[in-house]
Amino acid sequence: MSTQKKSRIHRINHTSSTPVRVATGGMLATLVVGGAVAVNAQKNLILNVNGETSHVSAMSGDVKSILASHDVDLKDGDFVSPAANSSVKDKQEITVRTARPVTLTVDGVQKTIQSTALTVKDFLNQVGTINPDDYVSAQGSTKIPESGMKLEVVPLKDITLDDGGQLGDMKVPAVTVKDFLDRRGIKLGADDKVTPELGKKLVSGDKITIERNKTEDQTVKEAVEPTVRYVDDPNSPKGSETVVKPGKAGEREVTYTVKSRNGQEVQRWEKASKILSEATEKVISRGTKAAVASTKSSSASAPAVAGGSVWDSIAQCESGGKWNTSTGNGFSGGLQFTDQTWQAFGGGAYAPTAAGATREQQIAVANKVQAAQGWGAWPACTSKLGIR
Repeated sequence: MSTQKKSRIHRINHTSSTPVRVATGGMLATLVVGGAVAVNAQKNLILNVNGETSHVSAMSGDVKSILASHDVDLKDGDFVSPAANSSVKDKQEITVRTARPVTLTVDGVQKTIQSTALTVKDFLNQVGTINPDDYVSAQGSTKIPESGMKLEVVPLKDITLDDGGQLGDMKVPAVTVKDFLDRRGIKLGADDKVTPELGKKLVSGDKITIERNKTEDQTVKEAVEPTVRYVDDPNSPKGSETVVKPGKAGEREVTYTVKSRNGQEVQRWEKASKILSEATEKVISRGTKAAVASTKSSSASAPAVAGGSVWDSIAQCESGGKWNTSTGNGFSGGLQFTDQTWQAFGGGAYAPTAAGATREQQIAVANKVQAAQGWGAWPACTSKLGIR
């Protein structure tokens, strides 16, 4: 430093001139006070923007200007605390939540809401009409991006399902019938019918009915009955039959197309068949010998039967106990024989029809019929009398 400059500083510092000392002191005081004011104007703040915090310093100004100085621009719908036009204190926190569009669909009805919520859970709490059991398309902890998001809410509904006759009550969050079936994992066949239609919007208490229609082929094996050939036998009483050759049933494979509704068959038709084994013919000898007419029946060949027998009870039921009755409807005698049965079991030896035979003769023939066919030959009366 030069001697001349040192002399000037020395003179300023050590001069006895009062004006100079006052001026110098005043300038120093101004510097000190100004520095103190600057220090007091700067504040340390906590900035919380959408959940992310940072520590910043700012000079005096309102919240909006402080945010702007840190590249945070407020838009309509944004949340800020304290208010944008408020002043702040040192170490105060400024909270900002920017509004974002949430496209909310509730039970099929869509609307867009500007929300400052950071998560789906916060958003639903803001909406305030969602029940805990409702279906929500995103987890509650899912963060809502600033660009927005789509969110679906489906209320739980009480639905009665009739699936092919099987009834059940259930709670399902579904908008339409199709939505209900999809959420329950219920598949429909090509011919199944659903009521109401798939696009019908559901309300709690609705009933859905599924008619299960099925058409399928079934292949089975069936017996083929033998054909019957009759040959006349002039030596046997007319109406009698004797199996000469029993024959044998064959077998065939048949494919049926079967239509069912709710598990019950409603229709079937033959689609195809093939013979597996041929049936062999059955031969029956049929008597053609006419009975010898008799004007008087012989009771000598028929054993006597005491009155009040079971046959008397049956005759009372069948014909009112009239052993010689002939109704003209193909039945005759007290036990109501057909002419064919009467002849087949030897009744022709007594009379052409049962009405012409005695009580004992009719009972003799009846015993043969009962031995061959059982009491079922007189089904109604033997059942009524408790005989069988």
